Amino acid sequence: MAHPRRFLVGIALAVAVLAACTPSTTATIPTVATSSAMPSPTPSVTYGPNQTAALAAVTGYYAWWNAARKNPRDPQFKELPKYMDLNAAAYGPTIGDVNALASDGFRQVGDMVPTSMALDPENSAKITVTLCLDRTGTHLENSASATVDPIDAHTGATIPAAQAFTRKSYAIETAVKGTARVITGLTGGTSPC
Repeated sequence: MAHPRRFLVGIALAVAVLAACTPSTTATIPTVATSSAMPSPTPSVTYGPNQTAALAAVTGYYAWWNAARKNPRDPQFKELPKYMDLNAAAYGPTIGDVNALASDGFRQVGDMVPTSMALDPENSAKITVTLCLDRTGTHLENSASATVDPIDAHTGATIPAAQAFTRKSYAIETAVKGTARVITGLTGGTSPC
């Protein structure tokens, strides 16, 4: 028979070996030094002179279009060439849109807001501005100030305002014509953004 002390020493030794091989259930979490300093401000985007002029043409155009659609009986068409080239494919449809509102006795309420604008790199020839046009804050009213649903120009079908006045993506090309940078192309309006 083995001596009881030897037996106890053997058990103690086995427990010690097992304890050394068993992973710990407590984790050591390193401490991170914190600072009470204010975070650095987000750097602002700096645009070149051509990019700045492209943004001015695009934002000026939408400001004009909002004003013209709100008062289509006095749209100030003479102001449009400041923002859009007379030969741009979108020039005629822009005027047609405003004239259609006037002939139907409708007017826009609220503003279309260009958001999420992205510009091509600085270039003296052509700069494209890609933007999301948010029309969710707008609707059309008739002469009795009742909200009306717009009519699809291609099909003649009524479009529920919830479907017509949404957020759509556009690509707007700008170039220098004469002494000013103006919109020379406007495409899109079919994809949500």
